[in-house]
Order: sequence, then structure tokens, then C-alpha cells
Amino acid sequence: MNEMLFSSSVAKISRAKQTLEELKRNIASFNAGKPYILKNEREAGTGENILVYYPAAEIPSEWPVIIGEIVHQLRSALDLAVYELTVKEQGSPLKNTEFPIFEDEEIFSETKKDGQPTNRSGYYKIRGLRKKTISIIEAIQPFNIRKDDEAPILALLHDMDIVDKHRTLHVCRRLALSTRLELIRDAVGFISFGIELGADLDQIAVIGRLKLKHPDDNEYLTADVVIEIAFDPKTYWEFKKPEEVIKILSILETGVTKILGLLEQSLTED
Repeated sequence: MNEMLFSSSVAKISRAKQTLEELKRNIASFNAGKPYILKNEREAGTGENILVYYPAAEIPSEWPVIIGEIVHQLRSALDLAVYELTVKEQGSPLKNTEFPIFEDEEIFSETKKDGQPTNRSGYYKIRGLRKKTISIIEAIQPFNIRKDDEAPILALLHDMDIVDKHRTLHVCRRLALSTRLELIRDAVGFISFGIELGADLDQIAVIGRLKLKHPDDNEYLTADVVIEIAFDPKTYWEFKKPEEVIKILSILETGVTKILGLLEQSLTED
């Protein structure tokens, strides 16, 4: 990419990538510290031996703020690119330009009686750009590429930016990425043992269960739990299930970088 063309946008993306790498290291350090306590207990109802997970450390309060900063840097990179291209094409800025993100095709292309775009339309925000660039921006709008099983990059970016600016800090939760359960002593009268799937690691949870013919109070189980820091889907329109924070932010960064490449490409094609 020609960094001289999108120098401001590239600076925003660079900052987002740097912050993302720092967050990735912090999450890895948090997990390496095993922020939980595991206790062998007897279950009151069944009398079975269970391994109980107790969260022992809060998710750092600055992480949701950092996530919002990354998302905003990426969203801002697209707006800055449209502003720069508008100046390049028109010789001076135009009012209310930005990179449009629309779910509604009719509003995106809405015009007045004289054929000019309405002030709320997507076309109005990019009215100063050349036709090829406008066509590319329109082609990647959520209304053109939405699928039932996944959210388009732009829709996800827009939703997460709106959450941070107008609703709440990004809500993170702990999920079990993997759990390796082990027996630490011989179990007389052993029947079976296994992992309890789907545990919510933001609260006390049973993660392992041992069945014995004659349960006793000995400690039998231990586990190595790898925690995933994920977005809580209840906070976002676009998430149907918890999604790993680092994975989603990396997808957004890659997507925005590719979009800038498409915008640059539009300047060299007829």
C-alpha cells in the first residue's frame, strides 16, 4: 500500500495493531498465572467427587477500554481515507464525509427529487469520490454481502464502535478454551470420570466429575484449564455466540487493511 496516500489511516491501523499485540500478551500473561482455584469436593445431591472451579482474579478493568480504542482506530482509519480521497478528487474537503456502513440499501442510495443524494444517504458521504471508488464501497456494504451464519466485517466494526461510544464498555467473559482433566491418585471402585462441558468460568462451576462405587473425601482430580477471553454476545447485535476477543480484533484489522487496498486500487483502474 502507498503509505503516502493513506498516511493518516496507516498510522491509525499501525496503532491498532500495536495495541492489539499488547492486549494479546496481557491476556496470555493473565492465563499463564492460572487465575482460578480448583477444589475437590463432594456433591451434596449425588455424593460424587467433583472438581470445582473458583475464579480467583477479575478480568482487568482496562481491557474493555483498550478494546474500544482498537475498534475506534480501525473505524477512524476508514473515515480518514474517505476524507483524504475526497480532497484528492475535489481539491478541498466536503462537509460530512465519512466511510458509510449501511444495512439498508434503499437509504444508502436514497436521492432527492432532483436526483441528488439525501444528506442521510451513503452516497452523500462519498459524493466527492470517483465512480470506481464509490462502486467498490457500495459493493462491500453489509446489505450486499451479509450471510446468515456470519456478520460482514463492516457490520461488525460498526456495531462494536457503536457499543463503545453509545452504550457500554466492551463486555468480556471467561470461557474454557480447553480443559485437561487428570486423576492424581488411584481411585478404588472407579466407574468413570469426565469433563463437564459448557462451564461458565465467570462464576463457580463444576468442571470435572468422578464416579466411584463408594465415594470418599479424598482428592482425586486436577485439571489444566486454558481460559479464553471472549465477547459477551448479549451486548452485540452481530454476535450469535461468544467470540474470542483476539480473533475478532485480528479479523477487523485485516479487513480494514484490505479495504484500504481496494480504495487505492480504485484510483488506478478505469
